[in-house]
Amino acid sequence: MRLKIIICFFVLYIIHPNTVFSIGNDSIKLVSLSDKLVWNDTHNKYELSEMSHLFFDADVQKIIVGFELKRMHPNDTSQFVFLEIKKKSLQQFRLRPVVSKKINLSSTPLYIDSLDLSDSLFASGNFDVIVSYMNDSFKVLDVKKVSFQLLRAKNNIIKDEFYTVGADKLSSDINLEKTFVQKYDIVQLKKNIASLSPMAKGAEGKVIKELSSVEDIHILKQFFYNFWYNRNPSDPEKAWSDYVIILNDLAKKYGNAHTPGYETDRGRIYIQYGAPDRVERVSNEKNALPYEVWFYYNSGIKHNLKFLFFQPGMLGNEMLLLHSNVPEEIVNPYWKRILLKDPNNSDNKLTHKVFEFFNEK
Repeated sequence: MRLKIIICFFVLYIIHPNTVFSIGNDSIKLVSLSDKLVWNDTHNKYELSEMSHLFFDADVQKIIVGFELKRMHPNDTSQFVFLEIKKKSLQQFRLRPVVSKKINLSSTPLYIDSLDLSDSLFASGNFDVIVSYMNDSFKVLDVKKVSFQLLRAKNNIIKDEFYTVGADKLSSDINLEKTFVQKYDIVQLKKNIASLSPMAKGAEGKVIKELSSVEDIHILKQFFYNFWYNRNPSDPEKAWSDYVIILNDLAKKYGNAHTPGYETDRGRIYIQYGAPDRVERVSNEKNALPYEVWFYYNSGIKHNLKFLFFQPGMLGNEMLLLHSNVPEEIVNPYWKRILLKDPNNSDNKLTHKVFEFFNEK
C-alpha cells in the first residue's frame, strides 16, 4: 500500500530587536498538532484548531502539524527544518521514522502538505512528531517533540525497523568484542560518547544526549564504534586516538575540576574549527575585562573567522564566547556593554585593542 503524505506546516518568523544575538535565539517556539484548520478573521489567516487531547480516532482522516520558529536572520538560506514521525520507544533514536521530510526555509514561509491517515501504514499506537531546526553544517539549533495517539479501525502492527545512526553497513558486520571499544566499561563509554558532542553532525547530537540514559552496553559500543568508523573506515581506532590527544590538550589548557576542556567555549570552537591561526590575548587592559580573539584565515569553505572570548568575574582561566562574525555562532551587537566598563566612551577605539579586530560603528 502506498503511503500518501499531506502534512501542513506553518512557519512564522518572529524577531525581537532587543534580544542579544546568539545561537540560543534561533529556536522552535512551538510545535502543535490538530485534526483541522480554522480561519481566524482577526489575524486574517488559517490556524490550527486547538485540541484538549492529542488523540486521533479512527474517524480522523488527516493530521495537521504546525510549528513556529524564532529566527534572528530570517533570510539565512542555510537553515532548514527536518521533521520526523516515529513510534514512541525507549530506543526511538534507533527507529526509522514512519515519515520524514526536510523543509527548506528559503522560499515562502507557508508550507502545506498532508498526512492522509485513511490510506497509510500508520497503525494504532503512540507516536512522536520530532521537529529539528538545523543549519547546513548539520548543527542542531533546537529540537522539539510532541506526542500523540492514534486509533485505527484495523489495528495493524508496525514492524519496528531499526538503524544505527551514521553507520555504514560494513561496520555492522564487525565483531565489536575484537575492536578497541571492548576495553571500555559502561561508565567510560558514556564519558567517551559525551566527549563527541562538539563534533557531532546531524542526528548524532540528539543521539548522544539520549545515550546518556541508555544502560545497554552493546548499543553504546555500537554507536561509539560507528561514529569513528564513519570518519575513518580504514582505522577507526586511530581516529579516536587522535581525538583523545586533542581532548587531553584541551583539558590542560581550558578544563578545570568541574568542566572538561571540550565543554568550554574555547574547547568547543577548537574542536569544530581546529587550532586558530592566530590568538590575540589582552589580559590587563584598563577598563576592560580580560579577553582574547581567535582568528581563522581559512577554515574549510569559510574565510576570515573571528571569535571574541572574555573572562567574566572570578572564573579562573575560563573564558566565554562573547561575539564572533560567524552567523552560526554568537553574533552579539551588545558585546561592548559587557566587555568594557564604559562602553559609551568616545575614546574607546583609541584605548582598546579589540576595536582593531571588530571595527563596528
